[in-house]
Amino acid sequence: MKKLLLVVLLLVSFDLKNKAISISSPQKIEFKILTEEEIQNTYFKFVEEVDAYITKYSPTSKMSAKNLVDVCLEHDMDVVLAMSQAHVESFFGTVGIASRTNSVFNVGTFDDGTILYRYKHPDYSVEPYVSLMKRRYLIEEKTAQDLLKPKSFVNNRGKRYATLRFYEYRVSNVYSRIKQNTNIDSLQNVVKSDMYKRSIQYHQHVERINVVLRRQMYPS
Repeated sequence: MKKLLLVVLLLVSFDLKNKAISISSPQKIEFKILTEEEIQNTYFKFVEEVDAYITKYSPTSKMSAKNLVDVCLEHDMDVVLAMSQAHVESFFGTVGIASRTNSVFNVGTFDDGTILYRYKHPDYSVEPYVSLMKRRYLIEEKTAQDLLKPKSFVNNRGKRYATLRFYEYRVSNVYSRIKQNTNIDSLQNVVKSDMYKRSIQYHQHVERINVVLRRQMYPS
């Protein structure tokens, strides 16, 4: 449950070598904050929902939901778009050429049989895919919705991601289904929100203060 807290932040500076601590005047800041338990539960629920979707449609997939979520969060990538493409491209690495290359998104796999990338595990194909998307497709403020318009899934050179006919339509259908039938998008929005990030920073700040105070109270 979200709480509205009146937080008094103590601006702490300290010298570890001399074990000296100084505390400036407190600053009063009012904002919404999640408890540590709420932060963890939201993240775990996010991963669980992604895992449930992958398991439902591709029960034999070796793809890790946690890895997919973590990589997408690290690079500010829409996990719903990544899931939609993984679903359409290879049923999360279980069908087609991807079942042999472990390249879940078929990056570097061409119709003429050329295969540029093979991976020891499907999880290893996630970061290269996300990097490609951020560098070549999701540029100039383009969004997933922009790419999913008819014949619009093209990179900065005007090349389509896939030659499959109606590719955008197929990915868009999966994208819409995930957003409508699961809580993945809403959980993603929470985890990416300023409130969530600010809550983490708050708890980290409090812990740093506590560490310093403990050292002052119980010097070694």
